[in-house]
Amino acid sequence: MWRAFFFFYWGFWPGLALAQSALDADAFEALTDGKTFYFSSGGEPYGAEEYLEDRRVRWSFLDGQCLEGRWWQEGSLICFAYEDDPRSIAGPS
Repeated sequence: MWRAFFFFYWGFWPGLALAQSALDADAFEALTDGKTFYFSSGGEPYGAEEYLEDRRVRWSFLDGQCLEGRWWQEGSLICFAYEDDPRSIAGPS
């Protein structure tokens, strides 16, 4: 099962909102590959995402369980699919 997210670049990093144009997949990969990003809301941590080789990701809500996924470019968006949503099993078109 895969869970899909469509992702606008400027929603990920506030600094990118000021960029002149959206990042393509190669530029996004150069910024994320091999890194782990931590997410919080209202000062409370709620998740972490590890960016792996071959455009794979590993997400956790910090509960000790992880979801494997992948990302790809579709038009001007970076899209994500995770193993817990059957609607997105096909992945990139």
